[in-house]
Amino acid sequence: MNKEALLASKVVAVTWGEAVLDPTVCVLSILIPICALGSANGNLLGAARCCMVGAQYGYVPEVFACIHKTRLTPMPGITL
Repeated sequence: MNKEALLASKVVAVTWGEAVLDPTVCVLSILIPICALGSANGNLLGAARCCMVGAQYGYVPEVFACIHKTRLTPMPGITL
């Protein structure tokens, strides 16, 4: 794989993966979006809890301090 092939590629990671990791490219192309979704989920819940704590200290409206009865998640912060 040369420099011209990489520059001509729209997705460099897939081009590199096809050249180096040929049999596992399909598995990696499925695992990468799953990792991105897990990261987005963690960021969503973390930001919602920060919003909840901010409401407990009075920095944002008090409605964001509410949590779900059974799941104990900050629902107003998640919907924000």
